[in-house]
Amino acid sequence: MADGAARRPGILARLRAATAGGPLGNLSFQLLSMGQLASTIGDLCYAVALPWFVLSGHGGPIELGTILACYGVPRTVLIPVGGVLADRIGPRQVMLIADAGRCVLATALVVVVTRHTASLAVLAPVAALIGAGEGLFLPASFTIIPSIVEPEQLQVANSISTALTQVGSLLGPVLGGLLVATAGPAPAALRPPTPPSRTTRPGPSPPPRPARRAPTDLPRPHDHPRSGILQRW
Repeated sequence: MADGAARRPGILARLRAATAGGPLGNLSFQLLSMGQLASTIGDLCYAVALPWFVLSGHGGPIELGTILACYGVPRTVLIPVGGVLADRIGPRQVMLIADAGRCVLATALVVVVTRHTASLAVLAPVAALIGAGEGLFLPASFTIIPSIVEPEQLQVANSISTALTQVGSLLGPVLGGLLVATAGPAPAALRPPTPPSRTTRPGPSPPPRPARRAPTDLPRPHDHPRSGILQRW
């Protein structure tokens, strides 16, 4: 009985045997899938942290809309450009350059936030460059899969890639919210002290007004000259 248990393959061995003939048995596809998962989680953390940072740092809807437009417009415009570059220089090179650039920009954004020097003039260009990098990255991430898996594995590989993207889309906002809740909003330190208004500025109080007394020298009804005539009647 012990010999039977020893000969029985373990869970890892069975998983390897089950995935050996599929795309998960491909080392390049494994690295691509893990990299895309990490990239998606980072993108969604950024999408949660940026609005929180703007709104908690005395920014209003106009500032937030401007920064989001600076992020979304280059991202949308450069998606076709990313497809052309992926065809010319290769999707792997485009993905590496785009993700390396976004990593540098995200690091610079963290430095700006921690030094409390963030403003619309700084956040808008950074958001535009990050959006441009994502626009170049997206088409290359879809066109690289056929080049690293077999044609009969392409459908399964696309399904796994889409599933991991959805998982990253669920985990990213949760992780971003937890980081914001535990670390605290850094823009809170950017709020300037509120100056005292003129109505609340301490000053000498006016002297109390004397209370008005009821007049006591008015003639009473029975003191009137005609009161005796009325009393006679």
